[in-house]
Amino acid sequence: MRFRLLSRAGAALALFALATAAPAHADRWFGKITASCDSFGLCGLFPEMPDPPGDSASLQIARAGKADAPVEIRIYVNRPVEGGAPIRLELGDVAFDLKPGTDIVTRRATQDGKERTVGYWIAAPRVGEVLAALRKTSTGHLKITITSFINGETQAQDRLILLDGLDEALRYLDERQGRAGAQDAIILKGPRAAADVAVPKPLPARAQWPKEIERIFKRNNCEDRLATFEELQQGSIATPSAGHELWQVPCAGGNYNILFLGIDIRNADPKTARQLFFPTRLHRRATRVLTNPVWWDSAKEIWAFERGHSQGDCGTVVLYRWTGRGLALVNERQKEDCDGTFTDPWTTWAKTQPKRRARQ
Repeated sequence: MRFRLLSRAGAALALFALATAAPAHADRWFGKITASCDSFGLCGLFPEMPDPPGDSASLQIARAGKADAPVEIRIYVNRPVEGGAPIRLELGDVAFDLKPGTDIVTRRATQDGKERTVGYWIAAPRVGEVLAALRKTSTGHLKITITSFINGETQAQDRLILLDGLDEALRYLDERQGRAGAQDAIILKGPRAAADVAVPKPLPARAQWPKEIERIFKRNNCEDRLATFEELQQGSIATPSAGHELWQVPCAGGNYNILFLGIDIRNADPKTARQLFFPTRLHRRATRVLTNPVWWDSAKEIWAFERGHSQGDCGTVVLYRWTGRGLALVNERQKEDCDGTFTDPWTTWAKTQPKRRARQ
């Protein structure tokens, strides 16, 4: 997903997209908290909230990659009402009765040419104390009355929030956004001045692609239109090392698995464009696409996650690191049993084994 904090409305739409499209990310799990980051430094934390009703409310934490970007706490509902709604958060021995218009604010953004309310946010002056209370308990309750997106009826909800692992997830967020040791870190604070997260450039419109990129796109029989969220099919141009541009170009797929090409251009000369192939232990031949890749600029790594379920309880995760000429396989793990059990795929799923050649 491609987000730049150009305005309050832009931030609202970006965080809306992160919330709705989170299943396509290469997630980390810390206890009961999922952490997702995009290639452009926007990260979200999603506490587990068991047994959701069909039209549920949820609590989410997000932070963009700009220096000194605020931590934001969002209450996501499918059908927000203008002006907001009263919300009660019970966090251990502390309770917050948050009033719309003062403690709870709404944001509006334009999407597909239409302006709409995109959700509820805890007002900035209250975020610090709410976040501190979230960190001090392992469970909480979110109480809110919402209007059902399904049938329009009013529903009073009491959602359990599981918060085990939140500090680990916040520490990861500091590391992932390059804030460890910086003044604007949440947990890993230090004396270093705050700075923007290093990020790639957004992929230009297709009409502006060099003909060499277009040729590779067509040679791979890539699809002109993908049946998924727009933000999931936008690519990027990273600079993995001096004299190299790494184009990530959406090629095929739909719903929650989008396949991307990787194309290397040297010295800004499109004539040098070459398609990259990615080694895998699951097949004897390297693959020509990556599924849901996320570029981590400071580490010069790509994380990819091919999901067996949209929820992320199974599938294949793979990590590649830039070598100076291509991308080398660092880690590859797989879980084939889509059993609804969620654990961190990068540390708990089984390592893949090299594919053995069949006997002659």
